[in-house]
Amino acid sequence: ANVIVKQDEIQELIVKLDTECAAKNGFSVKFDDMEEQSKEMTYEEAFSELKEIVNSLEDSETKIDELETKLRRAESLIEFCKTKIKDVEVNIEDLLSRLGEDKELE
Repeated sequence: ANVIVKQDEIQELIVKLDTECAAKNGFSVKFDDMEEQSKEMTYEEAFSELKEIVNSLEDSETKIDELETKLRRAESLIEFCKTKIKDVEVNIEDLLSRLGEDKELE
């Protein structure tokens, strides 16, 4: 259940980023390019940083040059979180499948 909730939160943040930035700056946001992701970052760290970016975009006037940097970082963090969620889902499904197979063998 936690994985689904966190994925929903990411989707909400994506929509929020797009609409808030468009409203403040008169344009829409497209996430086309991906920045290099930190291989040592945890899901929780990435998600926390993503929330900080969204809050900073909502609470202050962001300069256009800074806006692009923040949006690119947010895009990278979103992709990182999505990948982590998918990896965990696959691992859980695999574990559950193996547990089911073990019970059948008994």
